[in-house]
Amino acid sequence: MTPFKRFTTSLFALIVLLCGTSAYGSALVCKMPSCEERSVTTDDGVHIVVQDWGAKTPNKPTIIFLHGTPFDHTLWQDQIDSNLKQSYRLITMDYRGHGHADEVADPNQFLQNNWANDLAAVLNNPYYKIDKAIVVAHSLGGLLLGDYLLKYGPDKVAGIIMVSAGFDMQGLLAGVTHTPNPNIPCDVKQHSSNLCGELDLVIATLPPPAGISATPEEFLTANERLVELKFVDPIPVGEINFMVSRAILLTQVSRLSIFGGLLTEAGINKVPDIAALNIPTRFLFSDANRTQYLQVYLDRFFPGDVPVIPGSSYKVYHHMDHVPMLQRKTEFNNDIREFAENIFGHHKSK
Repeated sequence: MTPFKRFTTSLFALIVLLCGTSAYGSALVCKMPSCEERSVTTDDGVHIVVQDWGAKTPNKPTIIFLHGTPFDHTLWQDQIDSNLKQSYRLITMDYRGHGHADEVADPNQFLQNNWANDLAAVLNNPYYKIDKAIVVAHSLGGLLLGDYLLKYGPDKVAGIIMVSAGFDMQGLLAGVTHTPNPNIPCDVKQHSSNLCGELDLVIATLPPPAGISATPEEFLTANERLVELKFVDPIPVGEINFMVSRAILLTQVSRLSIFGGLLTEAGINKVPDIAALNIPTRFLFSDANRTQYLQVYLDRFFPGDVPVIPGSSYKVYHHMDHVPMLQRKTEFNNDIREFAENIFGHHKSK
């Protein structure tokens, strides 16, 4: 563990000690026999962390959740702590660089030949005995799924739910928000969400010269702003603190590797042939503060309201930003259940 990783882990513990757990995380404790958490080694030697919330009932249909950045598996707390687990085997993970997975210092680890191995370490792993699974991918998790489809193909994927996500960097870059007025500097210490766009804040979390976070305090402040930007309405301080405590586990070293790999020409040009996908696909978009994202995604996946992926569909959460799984959890969970029932049928609880 690097010194910075040790620092962020210690800071996480301190924040939880001072502020307590929040609604986001208080119930998310993976313990046997109902849940099994394992460190799994990918084909290229990276240790990721996998939580199998259906370890006691492996024969249920499987849903795998891929978090976005800078978060980890706790992003899905309100899905795990719901009646979805009565009918489905739910699996989450901390993929490379995030949560308690390995820190990564090589940008090549986020290129297609390597990053795809994180999902393969679960979906293709004989230990988990998964025939097919629905994959729910949020934000950057959609790129991980796109990489997996490029390398391993769609045979193990029963269905796809993309949550504010695309399959590649081209769509992501076209939709990211920048500072509205280029003459106004992005000040991460201001708590007004219209001063900085998301890309500005992601860059702000990096060390100089790429970013501005030269000290742990600046790193913490930039992450706080990045978390706040993902919500339309203010949320309690305790919940912000919990999410920031998870976000800072994604160290500056790993952040440089992520964007150093994905923003290369090779990373940007990794585009799966989604028109050839024969997989039921549902897109869940949000409109508040993300109109640029929404229009980019609609133009990309539903030009002229015609689906590029045959049979795919979409829904827009109104007055909702980047994390509907947290702020619109009941509706979101019902959307997952409806989609899963269409794929697997009505599965009886046991």
